[in-house]
Amino acid sequence: RLRGQARLAEAADLLVGQPLNHATIGQVKDVIEAEVSPQDDFRGTAVYRRAMAGTLTHRALMACLEKGSRS
Repeated sequence: RLRGQARLAEAADLLVGQPLNHATIGQVKDVIEAEVSPQDDFRGTAVYRRAMAGTLTHRALMACLEKGSRS
């Protein structure tokens, strides 16, 4: 699991010192989807969980972007 944690740190590093914009958010989403390694179980497949990790990351960062543009 340490390898995965290190790779998710790469996604965080994409945000440090960079403007929060659509391009950056897309890059972070792609890294998250590529690097998470969920397991299949009766609640959901690994494919679904991987996609949801990217989608939820995207939604959270877009909410931050939208909130920042209003202030």
